[in-house]
Amino acid sequence: RVRWRRRVNGVYYRWALRARNQQPPFHGALLVIEQTAGQPARLPAADQRSGSLPPTRLHRATCSVVILTKNEESRIGRCLSSGTLADEVVVVDGKSEDRTVEICRQHGARVIQRAFSGSFAEERNAGLEAATGEWVLQLDADDLVTPEMRQAVDAILRTDDGRYDMYKFRRQSVFLGHRLAYGAWTHFVPHFIRRATVRYIGRVHEYPDGTLAVFHGPRC
Repeated sequence: RVRWRRRVNGVYYRWALRARNQQPPFHGALLVIEQTAGQPARLPAADQRSGSLPPTRLHRATCSVVILTKNEESRIGRCLSSGTLADEVVVVDGKSEDRTVEICRQHGARVIQRAFSGSFAEERNAGLEAATGEWVLQLDADDLVTPEMRQAVDAILRTDDGRYDMYKFRRQSVFLGHRLAYGAWTHFVPHFIRRATVRYIGRVHEYPDGTLAVFHGPRC
């Protein structure tokens, strides 16, 4: 493992380049950006000399949401209602036998029905192939996107400079109506990705292959 420390736009970060047990979490070495303790999170980072945000693109990058479903009628409506940051929603449905497809179409989602292949990477990649956005946020049917998360994603879409292929964000787990605050239940997931350059690998614990950055603060 190689570590080094660097100041980026006025904020100190620890960087680590590592692989784990011959099967690293993101195919090859992993580039991780972790904020040093005691420094405030910023997204995007402010330019300390001018106090301004990174240059805004002339046009906001487009974003698709891709959701995997199978018999999710009791949960998919809330997920779709929370994902309003997207220019389009693509649902990859594993031949649901309930009202999942009907509910998705009522929310304006484009539904692709296909029998589950046995590989979650293949299902997520099918969603990437069907999507048209420059960026894709991959969700599960029981995920909810918070207003803070939408704001953070919008900031990336407006300032994207092509340096990163994907971002991982903190997911907040909820059990029986209570937020889980300890252990591994509050974790980062790398599911906000650049569609043209990233594909998933791994049948069950699938992960995307690309250059990674981390944003802190808002949670999905």
